[in-house]
Amino acid sequence: MAFHYADGELRIVSELAAGWYRYVSEWRLADDGTIRPRFGFAGVRNPRTCMRHRHHVYWRFDFDVEGAANDVVEQFDDTGSTIPQPVPIVREVARRRRHPARFWQVTDGSSGRGYQIHPGEHDNTADPYGVSDLWFLRHHPAELYDGNPGADNRAMLNRFVDGEDIGAANVVVWYAGHFRHDQNAPDDHQGHIVGPDLIPVS
Repeated sequence: MAFHYADGELRIVSELAAGWYRYVSEWRLADDGTIRPRFGFAGVRNPRTCMRHRHHVYWRFDFDVEGAANDVVEQFDDTGSTIPQPVPIVREVARRRRHPARFWQVTDGSSGRGYQIHPGEHDNTADPYGVSDLWFLRHHPAELYDGNPGADNRAMLNRFVDGEDIGAANVVVWYAGHFRHDQNAPDDHQGHIVGPDLIPVS
């Protein structure tokens, strides 16, 4: 793990290896409160890594601004308006896709302070294996891991969704980034890095 501070931003970086693949997990913490989680994908030269395939990464955000309870969750759709109107999300949601949302917001119901979740430029959208782009769930201490001990190794977050009320509750947001790795596509280093911008509100 490495720490770097420059231009008003602290970067916390970890490098990981899994077989032929190489990954970089990074948190970028700006002085103004903006948080930029990032995940990068690469691999060593190998016939398998040259095959077209997709990578998926999942973050679990539990903001708890002004305390754990009383969260307000809203979606701001990309309708073409310069001032998008909020659409409340009041029940647990599975298989939420990025489009047509411009961004989402999780704030404290009393103070209005919290964070907006803005999709990254290269975050793509889920295929059947990637399952979804976001989940909005009521907090439960045991719901920390998306894995499944069975043969299916997709993200198994839908098993946590049972339609619970998340209005004025303690809310957890799972956010997914998806990357299509195609050796024959133009080499775009930034396209190998996914992750949203978390922007403070109030």
